[in-house]
Amino acid sequence: MKKQFLGKMYLWLCVCFLTSNVNAAITGDLELIDSSGNVAATYQSGDDVRVRVTDADGNADAGVVEALTVRVTSETEDTGTPYSASTPVAGASNSGDGSLTILKTSYDTKTENWTLTAVSQTSFLVTGSVSGNQTQQYTVGSESYSTSNNEVTFRIDQGTISFSIGDSFTFSTTAGTIVSETVTLTETGIDTGIFEGSIPLVESVTPSASDNNLDVNSGDLITAFYDDAIGDWGDAVQVRSTSLYSATVIAGATILADTVWTAANSPYLITGDVTVNNGVTLTILEGVRVLFLANSDDQISGDEPYDSELIVNGTLNVAGTVDNGVVFTSSNREPVTGEWGGIRINGDNASFNYATIEYSAYGIYAYGFGTNSSLVISNSIIQQNGSYGLRNMQGYSEGVVSIADSQIINNKGYGIYSNGDYDAWTITGNTISGNAGMGLYLYRTADVVISNNTISDNLGGGSQISSVRDGFEYSNNVLSNNGNNWALYFYNGASLSSDVWMTDSLLIAGNTITNDVLTGCCSGGSHGMIINDQGIADATITNNIVSGGYSGIVVDNSINNVQPIINNNTITNVRDYGLQISGKVIPILAGNVLDGNGYGFYVYYNDVNGNGDFSISNNIIINSTYDGITIGGYAKPIINNNDIYGNGGYAIRNNTTFEIDAKNNWWGVADTAEINNGTNPQSLSFIYDNNSDAGLGFVNYAGWLNETYATGAPVSLSVTGTLELIDSNGNVAATYQSGDDVRVRVTDADGNTNAGVVETLTVRVTSETEDTGTPYSASTPVAGSSNSGDGSLTILNTSYDTKTEDWTLTAVSQTSFLVTGSVSGNQTQQYTVG
Repeated sequence: MKKQFLGKMYLWLCVCFLTSNVNAAITGDLELIDSSGNVAATYQSGDDVRVRVTDADGNADAGVVEALTVRVTSETEDTGTPYSASTPVAGASNSGDGSLTILKTSYDTKTENWTLTAVSQTSFLVTGSVSGNQTQQYTVGSESYSTSNNEVTFRIDQGTISFSIGDSFTFSTTAGTIVSETVTLTETGIDTGIFEGSIPLVESVTPSASDNNLDVNSGDLITAFYDDAIGDWGDAVQVRSTSLYSATVIAGATILADTVWTAANSPYLITGDVTVNNGVTLTILEGVRVLFLANSDDQISGDEPYDSELIVNGTLNVAGTVDNGVVFTSSNREPVTGEWGGIRINGDNASFNYATIEYSAYGIYAYGFGTNSSLVISNSIIQQNGSYGLRNMQGYSEGVVSIADSQIINNKGYGIYSNGDYDAWTITGNTISGNAGMGLYLYRTADVVISNNTISDNLGGGSQISSVRDGFEYSNNVLSNNGNNWALYFYNGASLSSDVWMTDSLLIAGNTITNDVLTGCCSGGSHGMIINDQGIADATITNNIVSGGYSGIVVDNSINNVQPIINNNTITNVRDYGLQISGKVIPILAGNVLDGNGYGFYVYYNDVNGNGDFSISNNIIINSTYDGITIGGYAKPIINNNDIYGNGGYAIRNNTTFEIDAKNNWWGVADTAEINNGTNPQSLSFIYDNNSDAGLGFVNYAGWLNETYATGAPVSLSVTGTLELIDSNGNVAATYQSGDDVRVRVTDADGNTNAGVVETLTVRVTSETEDTGTPYSASTPVAGSSNSGDGSLTILNTSYDTKTEDWTLTAVSQTSFLVTGSVSGNQTQQYTVG
């Protein structure tokens, strides 16, 4: 029994001994702390850097207070050789033409050679001569890649030719040297395993090593190194900790008096929400850097309770210069979006000149501007922010927003966003590009001018402007590849009960829109311009260029009759309609070029009581995949002096019951030959009208030209003249009143028999009072004596075209009758009962 007991006791002692060894082998904890023993994210002038190491296996003798050493450096102190990487070299036999960029090295960088080898078109195996094969392959298109132990970070950019298996890149890295101060840490007591020590901070432009002072300059990153001989797995491990030094550290606070931030006290390190009080002005002068401590808010308040914000209830004046801008950014040396909150402006004034706002959660957020409020941004960069670059909301009082000569780029949501601000906007000379949402979105504003901007590569679309209650100008902008949405979408009027939201004037001029075929015409892609204005303004849409994408220019107004001027636009290679007009829009179309689109021009006028007459002249509508001109509804365009040829479907498709005046056009060589080879008027293969469907109107193609409208002449001058009743100003007169003269105008080239003299012709004019002649009449219809059906025929009206003749209607089915006049002959369209 005793032997058995001793055996159990021996086993218990062995277990205790092993457990003690395992617990001792734990990587030490290294912290930079303040004078109160709290972790210090920042230091400022007058502070000592305090270091604490907690490491049980650094406590070699439980009976005495022991010591260990750490190294501490700063960006000023460390004058050693940088950790570096060579310029990457692409394999000589690479198929792909993409490139490799080294983004950063680190304190973990080793001296070794690196090889990246393509194992597919999009994946690379990464191998270091010392670090070995990396566990994770690199995927082409990733923003960045860091090796397993953070030795190096890089990115591969795809070129125009895809990579092939076996393509490669090589480069080398070189470990640097660190110049630092050695700090001795003393155990806080017997057997605590906690060691503390400190070193003074000294601002210096000429650092000295090993002088027991840590040389710094404002904005420096301070790094402490602890070499733990026995880490978690029994191996030596280096532990690091960092903190920021700034001349000025501002915890969350309210600024109660006018304040100026200067370069001499820069950078300003913000650790919590800073609020500018109502009636107070904060001025930030050239050269200032405002750093927001990453992912920190000691106030736990604001729109982003865990990220610091600058909240302006008074006035903010940011006065950078071209040589010394002002920067608002994260404190991190390698920042990412959302590490601080943003700049919120609550209803007063703010100006930014030569400022950079980056890596925040929401960028600049203006809210509740009053009548005299303004936000002015010039020569600035707003980039890499979260949900918005710039947002303006709920003003109601017509403040002013001006953005000029700035870059709003690479934000994770909208570039510029407005909702219900009621402010007047001027956006000119900017680059709005690479935003994950729409580049520019404005809703419920006053006057808007958007000019001379570059708007490109925004995934959510180029620009959308809705409900502008004053004037709208969109001019001389260059737009390209803005996602599968639209370059410009303008909407106004219909959804709001008051006409206050009807735009006074619309000018859309001189814009260039290009949509990449990869996201454009070949896959649906983005639209060019959609002008969906339901107000009463007659828009001017002129001198725009649209290329690629799904559609070119779309104009719609389903509520009010409007007459926009649409001239001198060039629309090419869009998948659907080059130019599309619908609703109650009666445009003036001249000088446009529609070339190589799915369809050339489509018009559908929907007002049965309106006048669908409008002019289409001096346009080039060619090489459409389908029809050149499509006419629907109650539209009655006058199509004269155009080039209409090379279209894959019909040159003109008339889907109305109206006769269409399509005289004096150039139809191209082949179609003109078809006209000349027959007896006119005739059914033509390139015109869809009553010759194709008896229920449709005729297309009158008389006076066809012998070459392009610019230089051609009619083959024959025998063209039916036009007759108009006009007013004293020469405008078509729908009405006359007491005191007026009836004025008559005839346009008829073949009435001009002598080019050398002024000639005359006569017309007849009558009225219902004047005309006492014999009415044009019809007899009472007589049913056939052998009719099976007992239905009846009623004469509804005669007209000035009524002839003296006999008419016969003969049933050819239960529901259809052939109509024949003794003079007029068989009618092309049968009558359908009902």
